[in-house]
Amino acid sequence: MGRARREQACALLGLFALTGCATFPKGQYTVDDVDLVGVEEMSEEAIEACLVTREHERVVFRLGMGAGSCGDPPFDSSPPKIALWSMPWSEWPVYDPSIFDLDRERILRWYHARGFYDAQVKGVRTYVDGEMVNEPIDCDENKSSCKLEVMVQVDEGEPVLVKEVKVETISGALSTDILRGIEKKLTVERGERFDEHDYEEDKQEIQTYLWNKSYARASVKGKVEIDRERHAARVTYQLEPGPACVFGGLKVEGKCRTKNRKEKR
Repeated sequence: MGRARREQACALLGLFALTGCATFPKGQYTVDDVDLVGVEEMSEEAIEACLVTREHERVVFRLGMGAGSCGDPPFDSSPPKIALWSMPWSEWPVYDPSIFDLDRERILRWYHARGFYDAQVKGVRTYVDGEMVNEPIDCDENKSSCKLEVMVQVDEGEPVLVKEVKVETISGALSTDILRGIEKKLTVERGERFDEHDYEEDKQEIQTYLWNKSYARASVKGKVEIDRERHAARVTYQLEPGPACVFGGLKVEGKCRTKNRKEKR
């Protein structure tokens, strides 16, 4: 082993010695893994970002960018990843059944926001050392590893698709060029899956566009009609541009002092 590699190895061992290993809570189950089964159209990683129940942190090798914070895209894709090993210095998350009951609701709310109004959580199973545990509350560390694997069975159902997109001016009038410019800003399109994130982003983009076109008092609202039986959505953006604003008189107040300099000859 070369000198540089020896120094790197010693530094790494020293880091482990300083940080140590996180304590394992006694008498409680800890979450070693959360597995969402049945997630096909959407990103499992994006869903997990919105859950309070988290699996033990691992060193992960990804072939691309992973999911961001809860509610941030991408929602429908996850790059291939390989979980290498657990981080011994990170805290072990304790499993709390009451918190996970709320996480089940968070999964459904996340799917509704993505346009899957038929989504269901079919069931939850918990395993320890390969054996299913019905009520994982107290754990005897002398008989078990106390590392819990949580498996959630999800049925995504059929997504709601956008059937119609309209832009309405409630008060005032806008030119044809501005209306066309607004339509080009829209990311919600006919035939695509409805997503609340895109809808909210569109409203903000329209308002910013109108502000830049001198409509400083513009406000943008919206209306979404969901037909669950037909899995269809009709989206309407409602504009109140207000009057076009112009600059008034420009006046500069205050005294400016200048220093006289003699020209050198």
